[in-house]
Amino acid sequence: MSDYCGQAIGVIVNAFTRSSAPLDTNLMDYLSNVILELPYDAFEAQNAALILNAYVKAERVKPALFQHMAGVVGSIDLSSGDAQNIAVIMNALVKVRLSTLNSELSPPCYMDPQP
Repeated sequence: MSDYCGQAIGVIVNAFTRSSAPLDTNLMDYLSNVILELPYDAFEAQNAALILNAYVKAERVKPALFQHMAGVVGSIDLSSGDAQNIAVIMNALVKVRLSTLNSELSPPCYMDPQP
Protein backbone atom coordinates (compact mmCIF):
# COMPACT_ATOMS: atom_id res chain seq x y z
CA MET A 1 0.00 0.00 0.00
CA SER A 2 3.04 2.27 0.06
CA ASP A 3 2.38 3.09 -3.60
CA TYR A 4 -0.47 5.38 -2.55
CA CYS A 5 -0.28 8.99 -1.43
CA GLY A 6 -2.87 11.44 -0.19
CA GLN A 7 -2.99 13.25 -3.50
CA ALA A 8 -3.66 10.10 -5.54
CA ILE A 9 -6.38 8.90 -3.18
CA GLY A 10 -8.01 12.33 -3.13
CA VAL A 11 -8.15 12.48 -6.91
CA ILE A 12 -9.49 8.91 -7.22
CA VAL A 13 -12.29 9.19 -4.66
CA ASN A 14 -13.27 12.65 -5.87
CA ALA A 15 -13.49 11.42 -9.47
CA PHE A 16 -15.60 8.42 -8.53
CA THR A 17 -18.08 10.43 -6.48
CA ARG A 18 -18.45 13.01 -9.25
CA SER A 19 -18.98 10.37 -11.92
CA SER A 20 -22.42 9.36 -13.11
CA ALA A 21 -21.32 5.71 -12.90
CA PRO A 22 -22.59 3.64 -9.98
CA LEU A 23 -20.42 4.09 -6.90
CA ASP A 24 -17.91 1.28 -6.39
CA THR A 25 -18.29 0.79 -2.65
CA ASN A 26 -15.61 -1.91 -2.62
CA LEU A 27 -13.10 0.60 -4.02
CA MET A 28 -14.16 3.28 -1.53
CA ASP A 29 -13.85 0.82 1.35
CA TYR A 30 -10.47 -0.41 0.12
CA LEU A 31 -9.14 3.14 -0.17
CA SER A 32 -10.44 4.01 3.29
CA ASN A 33 -8.26 1.16 4.61
CA VAL A 34 -5.30 2.54 2.65
CA ILE A 35 -5.92 5.98 4.14
CA LEU A 36 -5.88 4.52 7.65
CA GLU A 37 -2.41 3.10 7.01
CA LEU A 38 -0.92 6.35 5.72
CA PRO A 39 0.80 8.73 8.15
CA TYR A 40 -0.68 12.16 8.71
CA ASP A 41 2.13 13.84 6.77
CA ALA A 42 1.13 11.96 3.60
CA PHE A 43 -1.70 14.48 3.16
CA GLU A 44 -1.98 18.17 2.36
CA ALA A 45 -5.00 20.41 2.89
CA GLN A 46 -6.28 19.86 -0.66
CA ASN A 47 -6.03 16.05 -0.34
CA ALA A 48 -7.84 16.10 2.99
CA ALA A 49 -10.57 18.32 1.55
CA LEU A 50 -11.11 16.04 -1.46
CA ILE A 51 -11.15 12.87 0.64
CA LEU A 52 -13.49 14.16 3.34
CA ASN A 53 -15.89 15.68 0.84
CA ALA A 54 -15.92 12.53 -1.32
CA TYR A 55 -16.65 10.16 1.56
CA VAL A 56 -19.42 12.39 2.88
CA LYS A 57 -20.93 12.74 -0.60
CA ALA A 58 -20.73 8.97 -1.11
CA GLU A 59 -22.34 8.43 2.30
CA ARG A 60 -19.43 6.16 3.27
CA VAL A 61 -18.79 7.81 6.63
CA LYS A 62 -16.81 5.44 8.80
CA PRO A 63 -15.83 6.63 12.28
CA ALA A 64 -12.29 5.23 12.09
CA LEU A 65 -11.69 7.00 8.77
CA PHE A 66 -13.01 10.32 10.01
CA GLN A 67 -11.06 10.02 13.26
CA HIS A 68 -7.88 9.45 11.25
CA MET A 69 -8.68 12.34 8.93
CA ALA A 70 -9.34 14.56 11.96
CA GLY A 71 -5.76 13.80 12.99
CA VAL A 72 -4.59 14.61 9.47
CA VAL A 73 -6.41 17.95 9.48
CA GLY A 74 -5.04 18.69 12.95
CA SER A 75 -1.50 18.13 11.72
CA ILE A 76 -1.81 20.40 8.67
CA ASP A 77 -0.79 24.03 8.99
CA LEU A 78 -4.08 25.42 7.75
CA SER A 79 -2.79 28.98 7.98
CA SER A 80 -0.70 28.28 4.91
CA GLY A 81 -3.58 26.66 3.00
CA ASP A 82 -6.00 28.52 0.85
CA ALA A 83 -9.47 29.42 2.03
CA GLN A 84 -11.21 27.08 -0.43
CA ASN A 85 -9.58 23.93 0.99
CA ILE A 86 -10.33 25.00 4.54
CA ALA A 87 -13.95 25.71 3.58
CA VAL A 88 -14.33 22.30 1.88
CA ILE A 89 -12.87 20.53 4.94
CA MET A 90 -15.22 22.39 7.27
CA ASN A 91 -18.22 21.82 4.99
CA ALA A 92 -17.56 18.07 4.89
CA LEU A 93 -17.20 17.87 8.65
CA VAL A 94 -20.38 19.88 9.20
CA LYS A 95 -22.31 17.51 6.94
CA VAL A 96 -21.28 14.54 9.06
CA ARG A 97 -23.86 13.78 11.69
CA LEU A 98 -21.92 14.33 14.89
CA SER A 99 -24.33 12.20 16.87
CA THR A 100 -23.48 9.20 14.69
CA LEU A 101 -19.74 9.70 14.95
CA ASN A 102 -19.60 10.87 18.54
CA SER A 103 -20.96 7.60 19.86
CA GLU A 104 -18.12 5.68 18.23
CA LEU A 105 -15.18 8.10 18.37
CA SER A 106 -12.87 8.43 21.29
CA PRO A 107 -12.05 11.12 22.21
CA PRO A 108 -15.14 13.06 21.04
CA CYS A 109 -14.62 15.15 17.93
CA TYR A 110 -16.23 18.18 19.53
CA MET A 111 -16.28 19.71 22.96
CA ASP A 112 -19.31 19.10 25.14
CA PRO A 113 -20.34 22.02 27.34
CA GLN A 114 -19.23 21.36 30.89
CA PRO A 115 -22.05 21.18 33.47
